[in-house]
Amino acid sequence: MGHRIRTSEIMIFCAFVLFGLAWLSIGLVRDPLAEWESIVRLHPDILTVFSIEQAAGGIAFLAMLAGGLPILFATLRHAIRSRRWNLLLLLCVPVLAVAALAVYGLLTVSASTTRQSSLPSAPLTPGAVLLQLGLLVLFVAALVVSVAAVAQAVNQSDLSEVLLRLILWPAAILTAAILVGLLAAAVLTAEGFTEAPELAPGNLLSMTILMAGAAFLAVFALLRGIAAAGGIARYSRTSS
Repeated sequence: MGHRIRTSEIMIFCAFVLFGLAWLSIGLVRDPLAEWESIVRLHPDILTVFSIEQAAGGIAFLAMLAGGLPILFATLRHAIRSRRWNLLLLLCVPVLAVAALAVYGLLTVSASTTRQSSLPSAPLTPGAVLLQLGLLVLFVAALVVSVAAVAQAVNQSDLSEVLLRLILWPAAILTAAILVGLLAAAVLTAEGFTEAPELAPGNLLSMTILMAGAAFLAVFALLRGIAAAGGIARYSRTSS
């Protein structure tokens, strides 16, 4: 049962990552800022919905920290006490991934912004486009590898069932925040199609679909974890 709760919470963490990617992308709808301010001046309801969506992302992030940090520290403590160096190596993967992104960015920051002429509106050179695409590919790869490494480390650690059951509370808050963010994103997308096509509603729709996938995964995992926790509670009562 404890393993079932653990894997459910790992699934919720993965759902948060998917939600976070969509949330960040939707946040770019404000660019360019002058056009965004003009839109929300005419349609203040769009600003309200957008603010709700962004607030939901912030709450989800705080809930992830509230649930994820205790598990991360417990995993780290278990790895050190039991001398599971493979777990420590897995936990170092996100740090190495961030370092790789930073090095790539520093080495290519000049070449990746080179334009075909001195005009500010001139298109980027083919080399600059390739370098920026390379950064995007590296970011996605680093994210996938980091999430997989942390999930594997947590899955292989010896964590107490009491801790795992307590973490279901922030996991439930995180799931609720994802659902609120999904609802707000859906409304924002609908308003983009009907009132403000300048918001690129096609991209908003793609991100809303990604959020829907994250919400489905989070709800499924949360119900699975709660059911497992209920099974542990029933077993404890019958055995006592």
